[in-house]
Amino acid sequence: MAAATSAIDDYIREYLLFRGFTSTLKAFEAEVKSDKDKSFKVDRVIQQLFSHVTNHDLLSLRDFWQHLHRRFFSRLNQSLSNAVHTLETCLYRLYLVHNLQNGRVEKVTEFFEKMSPDLQNQPEWKDWFILPYIKNAEQHPIFEAYFTKSWCDTFTVSLYNFLSVIFQHMPLPALLNFEAEKQKIRELEVEKRSLQNEVRALTTAATAQKMSKMKLPIKPAVKEIRKKTEGSGGTDSAERGGDRSNKGKATATATATAPKVTKPSPEKTDWKLAAPPIDLPPPYSASTAIVESPIALMSLKPTGAGAMLADSDDDQPFLVLGQDFYEEHCGHVTHCCFSSTGSLIASADTEGIVKIWSFAPIQTKATVTTSAEVLSLNWANRIDRMLFIGTGNGLIRLFDIESKRIYCEIESEPQYPRIVSLTSSPNGQYLIYGCASKYPSPPPPSSPPSAQNPISPGKSIRTKLLSKSDYFGALVCWDIKAMKEERNLTLDPGPTAINCASFNHNGNLLVTGAADGMIRLYDMTQWDVLMGWQGHIGEVYAVEFSCDETTVFSAGEDGKFLQWSLHHIGQRIADLSLPLEATNPLQAAGYTGTDTIPRGRLFAFDSEGQYFITCGPSNGLVYKLEDASLEVAMSLGGHSQPVVAVDWSTATHCGACLTGSLDGTVRVTTLLKQ
Repeated sequence: MAAATSAIDDYIREYLLFRGFTSTLKAFEAEVKSDKDKSFKVDRVIQQLFSHVTNHDLLSLRDFWQHLHRRFFSRLNQSLSNAVHTLETCLYRLYLVHNLQNGRVEKVTEFFEKMSPDLQNQPEWKDWFILPYIKNAEQHPIFEAYFTKSWCDTFTVSLYNFLSVIFQHMPLPALLNFEAEKQKIRELEVEKRSLQNEVRALTTAATAQKMSKMKLPIKPAVKEIRKKTEGSGGTDSAERGGDRSNKGKATATATATAPKVTKPSPEKTDWKLAAPPIDLPPPYSASTAIVESPIALMSLKPTGAGAMLADSDDDQPFLVLGQDFYEEHCGHVTHCCFSSTGSLIASADTEGIVKIWSFAPIQTKATVTTSAEVLSLNWANRIDRMLFIGTGNGLIRLFDIESKRIYCEIESEPQYPRIVSLTSSPNGQYLIYGCASKYPSPPPPSSPPSAQNPISPGKSIRTKLLSKSDYFGALVCWDIKAMKEERNLTLDPGPTAINCASFNHNGNLLVTGAADGMIRLYDMTQWDVLMGWQGHIGEVYAVEFSCDETTVFSAGEDGKFLQWSLHHIGQRIADLSLPLEATNPLQAAGYTGTDTIPRGRLFAFDSEGQYFITCGPSNGLVYKLEDASLEVAMSLGGHSQPVVAVDWSTATHCGACLTGSLDGTVRVTTLLKQ
């Protein structure tokens, strides 16, 4: 709601200027500056409360809390009154503890003198009236818990979450409901398209079932026809019999000399591909016809060893409603991602071309051309019109989809020209980007690239070339609303390049993976590192919170896919196995640029966190995560080269999976959970 409020304020300013209401505009600006609601931004409300605490200003603290009570808390259900009272009590106790820690005992005495009429009848304050007269209160068994940092952090998080829920569930005026209604209409349109695809798929299945039940006439055997012919020829003349005999010999000779035609066996067919030399699943039967029906696509099963990539039975967890193919890229696709609503898709290739398009039906909305390689790509949260593009020349381009122009360009520090990661906060206010130093030039190629020397997955040669200084980088927070740099986040130990980052659901926590193999967890309310641990040997390529946000998943250069506990620092819960292509870099033999092909998102979870999709040798692989173990659920095939980027949109009931491949195509598969 905070983002919508700021946008509506801008609209009001524009309207007042258009109408020439300058006096009203001045009054409006004055009231906005003195706004006690802080534009419904929770972090600013908490910052205001804590500023009164640190300034030892009891009167201002009471006035601001009473304003919040009149404005918001008094309208809540009676069942939440106890929660409000508990938070108020904790806030006043925080004020007392802060005064004692700073040696302001007179402020503690003043507090009880002014507040005693309100507190003396509350049993939870009975023991606190002795606080001004106790020496070393932090060691007293009643008060020692309130002097710890953990209690202060717990109270801060509780207050933040409570205010966030209140602001999100406030009844909105019609003007603020505009964005919500617009978003709802978009979701309904996407759901309508999904249902239309489902109807078409069911119609195709019904037609196929009806055709299979039709009985076709059986042709008589050739042998029986020949017998009948020979039996009816007894009264013919000898000459006609001789002619028949000659014709029979000629036919036999022609049959004997003709080449024997047999159907190729799928187990023995030698398939030669110009794709990477990796263990691809054996192809489908050569006699299988190409079908475009979603139901038919599901019925195709790989033969031989390739059957391990798909379910051996028909009980797949998802029903494939349809597939859409995007083939307008000229180079290798390196990134692809859904917008927050799932209605738009952005994809990038090695030629520096970024395409923004929609599916069902496929339609290109905009094209962005960059002079440098695209190293990172992401959408702004909550709004579909803003796309972030990170390049190898130190620029981040903010592209506006509606106006189809570059809205702003952000330039990184000169010593860190590679924008390797882009992450938008859940409320859409902040952009977190990781920038890194240049790679050293690789050794000259021993042979030019060819079909015998293509792109292949494996250990990156980067580990043999880099020194410690080559892993330098920075993690920067950019305020999108104010269009200015907010701050540089601490990297300890550092500096190091941050390859990936991910927020939790409310943006309070940020987890990052770095080139030094470290995984760091940030408290974004304090802009500081909460914890960090060595996650991988080599670089960390991808990190994600689990659905319940009690664990973190990571994939690294060492080829491992790990699950970590957030309750115990550095405790590994599971060491899971994935295909080589899902975690290792793609190395280009003889490539004269960077030694590895840029890669997009390596894995993405569904809405329940039970299934996730990751990269495969020529497909997207959907795994089921259960009891710290993995099971292949289904395979989303269709590519001829390795998949390097995946995404899973959960904005609608029918989820959609995205796979981008080095063959230059992006495929959207619409799934319905069975």
